[in-house]
Amino acid sequence: MLRPPFTSTLGVSVTLSDINRLGARKYFENHGVYKNPYAVGTPEFNEFERGWMQSLKKDEGRLAGKGERQAERQSNRAATTSSETEVAAERYRSRKG
Repeated sequence: MLRPPFTSTLGVSVTLSDINRLGARKYFENHGVYKNPYAVGTPEFNEFERGWMQSLKKDEGRLAGKGERQAERQSNRAATTSSETEVAAERYRSRKG
């Protein structure tokens, strides 16, 4: 089945197969973080997602899980830093009188 070419925002002719390969490549480039640049519901969106998901399955989700774990660690660090700051501020206020 031949797929019609689309024109990218750069004015370059792109096929859905190209978009599929882009989605597959972006899975690895973004370390498993899903960022679809196409409008929801368009053939381009679906094809990008299809390529991304194929890479996810081939990788058995290792990168996607890693990205989630990293985000969780950063969130925990921010919470710890915030509570440490509050404790330090309370100590300062108690010393100051």
